[in-house]
Amino acid sequence: MSKIEVKLLVTIEEDSIDAIAEQIVKSLHRKLATIGIGTSERTPSKEASRHANYGGTPPEDESLLVDSKQACKLLKISERKLWQMWNSGLMPKPTKIGRVVRWSRQALIEWILAGCPPQ
Repeated sequence: MSKIEVKLLVTIEEDSIDAIAEQIVKSLHRKLATIGIGTSERTPSKEASRHANYGGTPPEDESLLVDSKQACKLLKISERKLWQMWNSGLMPKPTKIGRVVRWSRQALIEWILAGCPPQ
């Protein structure tokens, strides 16, 4: 398999950059609202979606750190895939507390919103 490298230079005028930035901010706000960040309003469909993320009713307190099973539910992947991604450096690094491994919920959400870039 051969590799092809493509370099692209794009020149954008300043007023166009402002318009693009405005659209990105609007999209981020919409995405954050769909996962319940930045809004206190929860519609029934959003609440049902939120419950589906946890395989039932979500915990009363959304803790700052999540274990591998909770991270899998949040990312909608298998536990095996989670560990493969972590070992490959494709996702945020977890925090180790003794022998316990936990991920920052906020770091995972920000990683998802950023398009899941390699870490």
